[in-house]
Amino acid sequence: YRKVLDGVDLTDFLGYEFEDSVSRIVALLRDGESVESLSEGEEGEVFLDRTPFYAEAGGQVGDSGTVWTETGSAVVTDTQFAIQGINSHRVKVAKGTIRLDQEANAEIDRTRRERIRKSHTGTHILHSALRSVLGDHARQAGSLVEAGRLRFDFSHHAALDPDELGAVEALANDHVIENARVTSFETSKQEAEAMGAIAFFGDKYGETVRVVEAGSFSRELCGGTHTSTTGQVGPLIVTSEGSIGSNMRRVEALTGSAAYEHIVGLRTELEGVASALQTGPGNVGPALTALLKRSKDQEERLGAFEDRYRAETAGSLTSDPERVGSSAIVVAAVPGASSEDLRLLAFQARDKVKSGIVVLGTERGGKAQLVAVVSSDLVGRGVSARSVIAGPAGVVGGGGGGDDEVAQAGGPNGENLSEALAAAGDELRTLLTDL
Repeated sequence: YRKVLDGVDLTDFLGYEFEDSVSRIVALLRDGESVESLSEGEEGEVFLDRTPFYAEAGGQVGDSGTVWTETGSAVVTDTQFAIQGINSHRVKVAKGTIRLDQEANAEIDRTRRERIRKSHTGTHILHSALRSVLGDHARQAGSLVEAGRLRFDFSHHAALDPDELGAVEALANDHVIENARVTSFETSKQEAEAMGAIAFFGDKYGETVRVVEAGSFSRELCGGTHTSTTGQVGPLIVTSEGSIGSNMRRVEALTGSAAYEHIVGLRTELEGVASALQTGPGNVGPALTALLKRSKDQEERLGAFEDRYRAETAGSLTSDPERVGSSAIVVAAVPGASSEDLRLLAFQARDKVKSGIVVLGTERGGKAQLVAVVSSDLVGRGVSARSVIAGPAGVVGGGGGGDDEVAQAGGPNGENLSEALAAAGDELRTLLTDL
């Protein structure tokens, strides 16, 4: 940039007071090279002697808008500093041709700028609220100021609990409702420091600085654009708070119409929940609490029923088990059982036979599930549930795992479940006979 912009003076920034200007094109770049003109469809950079377009700085995003001349017009998609103090307007030519040294009309996207202003003043309000609630150590460490949205990084040693975050948001909105004046002025850096103005994160300042004051609660060095009163920020709604590093926190918030739309969205969701609960929006909490209690009671009743069912099923499976010596063999299919039900049932059956091996299976959705449980005395004699399950698992086309006491397996061939259980029975008889 220094080479191609050699001889180009610093841009005269008019954006604190004006949203449009009549300017002169002092340089044009395409792909980083100086050109005499940019034509329809081409993208490049336009440099003006004076501009209302704010170049991204201090966390505030750059302006967008339009630049037009008597021979063409271009959409400004972003504004950045090419060199500190020289604004680069990133453009795409929409019509005709714009040429070097032409007079140009420059106009920012006024609606977008206004939403950015709300967010930037919102960061100052939020900063003040954080310091009031958490302490003066909560200092800005970074920010992003966009249309309707802001992100604010600050130093703090712990997560904000709900009461702290609520207090910050409440105080910030008290300052908004206060509708205090927002003013700015230039002074010496020494005088600003003597006034207690807070310097932003890592910024370098010259001898002359710009101070932005919001009411009596905020005084900061800032080069950004702001609303004229805090009331123009609109509601400030905190949407998240979290850690971004050691002793560093980040708060995200919405301002203006974006905050209002967020509130409307939450209200719509609340009304939907209220409708589903057949109650009013103001009674959602109690209605939901009552619903959760009923659900918990039903789950407990269902759990008790399942326990009885498993106990009865285990009793049926073990009422007259096959035995080899003093050890029982229980091999059975349990239609419709879940893998957890199958596992619990296998343990109950094992406990009823005292000494033995239980292999149960079920078929769900065309897939087979198997579980094997071995009593502790047989584990002590070298029997392993992991080995017991391996054969049946192969029959259903799958594999399994576990330990000596309990193992589970599954396979895609549910139609082979009966064959797998029959194979398990044969294997267990041989295994126990040989012990």
